[in-house]
Amino acid sequence: MAISALKDLKRLVHKLEDGGAFLDFFKQLKRERSDRAIILMCSSFVDCSLKASIATKIPNKDMALSLFEDGGPLQNLAAKIKMAETMNLFGPATRQNLDIIRTIRNAFAHSLSVKSFKTPEVAKACKALILPFGDKRHPFFGNGKIKFKTPRQKFVSITILISGHVMLGGMEFEDDDGVSKPIPKLP
Repeated sequence: MAISALKDLKRLVHKLEDGGAFLDFFKQLKRERSDRAIILMCSSFVDCSLKASIATKIPNKDMALSLFEDGGPLQNLAAKIKMAETMNLFGPATRQNLDIIRTIRNAFAHSLSVKSFKTPEVAKACKALILPFGDKRHPFFGNGKIKFKTPRQKFVSITILISGHVMLGGMEFEDDDGVSKPIPKLP
């Protein structure tokens, strides 16, 4: 019974998420108050986004999904980041953001001393996160500089921005003039 339950849980962890799961995620994220939970949720969103983007670019879906299973070469977040970078899904600025996100996630997951976004080291790491397009025009945010009020707001916003871009890479959007353009790759 226990082995069967573990197998079922592992299958659930390794499947590709559908739109409903992402919608539920955003509803839960909005309600969540714990900084530790927010960090783990947003990092999981990044992880799922990388997995979905990588898997959809591999023709053999069964083989693609096996790469993410226990013992597979893309089981952990660091490996997914390296593979996505190798596949040219983003540039060096996004790679730096992803490494910061991964490091913050690991601090919260593996240390009881790291308690909140107010922990000085966490706040400093969040400050190092950058908007991938800087002050340039962004198709979703438009013109102008975005100012984040808190490290938590910055962390959540940038993880969602990166996740969305990674998942939507290669798709197109219609600009203000009605011209269809590809969603730009993150720098």
